[in-house]
Amino acid sequence: MINKNIYILIGIMVIIGAFVAYDFNREDTLLDNDKKEITDGNVGIILSDDDRNADIKQIPITDTNDIKKEQEIDYPELTSSIVFPDSLSEDARVIIANNIATLINKLEKEENSFGGWFDLAAQYKIIEDYESTRDIWEFLGESFTGNNTVFSNLGNLYHYDLKDFPKSEESFRKAIENDKSNIQSYIGLHELYKYSYKQETSLVIDILIEGIEDNPINIDLMITLANYYKERGNMSKGDQTNAQKYYEQAREKAQKLGNTQLIEAITQEISNL
Repeated sequence: MINKNIYILIGIMVIIGAFVAYDFNREDTLLDNDKKEITDGNVGIILSDDDRNADIKQIPITDTNDIKKEQEIDYPELTSSIVFPDSLSEDARVIIANNIATLINKLEKEENSFGGWFDLAAQYKIIEDYESTRDIWEFLGESFTGNNTVFSNLGNLYHYDLKDFPKSEESFRKAIENDKSNIQSYIGLHELYKYSYKQETSLVIDILIEGIEDNPINIDLMITLANYYKERGNMSKGDQTNAQKYYEQAREKAQKLGNTQLIEAITQEISNL
């Protein structure tokens, strides 16, 4: 009989080589009528190829992108002390321990390896050491100028794992400041406001409208907003009208892309209103 942990082990073994765990082409999945559970945000870890292959830049003293003066970097402490969650098998623990030891050895020789630090944080996140994950990602966000993927990951970590909602909001905002095309940060903020924080405000809608204004051809944002209006279903607030409006905008963009499957799915959503 195949050991039920084999799939966990296979996933862990490939983390160091390529740890990109988010699919940005989510148009079809966004049309799911079922409400997203709050634990959904716990699975995505985002790292761009450009970030992975780059070295850490020294912290700039000025507020420009050019580094005119350097200051000493306070690197996170490298420790092999590990506490595993009960859910991990013994085989999985051996693999993760070896991965951590390998990464620490690499970072002792190449302390400015962005990918090395990021992968170490990813290993810590697998074993639910969220504090160590946070410390490394905060370090990378401060030391690697212009970074946005780290702040997106921090937003999710603070929201779903550390339950620090103000820090989650701050992290997503930093990601958007660095790159207004960072779609996942708009959606991450939407989910933060929808499930956990400032729910008495209109921010849950405002952040998606802001994202659409910054990215007027992005279908994901339009469908996310249409889905929200549909789920809320407050007739007195015109939710059905607004849902149809953004579904139709998304369908128009899908037609320009020639995505017939998506066009059909959106059309079905409109007919179900």
